[in-house]
Amino acid sequence: MERYESNRTAIEALKQSIVVERWEPGVVLCGCRYLNGDEVCSLLGVDSRKLKAYRDNRELGYSNLGGNILYREEDVNSLIEKYYIGSCN
Repeated sequence: MERYESNRTAIEALKQSIVVERWEPGVVLCGCRYLNGDEVCSLLGVDSRKLKAYRDNRELGYSNLGGNILYREEDVNSLIEKYYIGSCN
């Protein structure tokens, strides 16, 4: 049983490393488009510290895959909409 668990853990680690090594901007995983930190900073016009603050304050969800932090595009869009200020027309 221990050998099975060890093999399963090794396989999961290998899967994650394959996904991370093949990372391309805007990759789709499990039906959702994911962005890396640089892409999100560029979209939001913020630096990495502000992006971390959004994570720490739970304003922006994220996944940690193979040591890389990835953000669902729909979560980023929701954050943009949350802070959107319309025109005064």
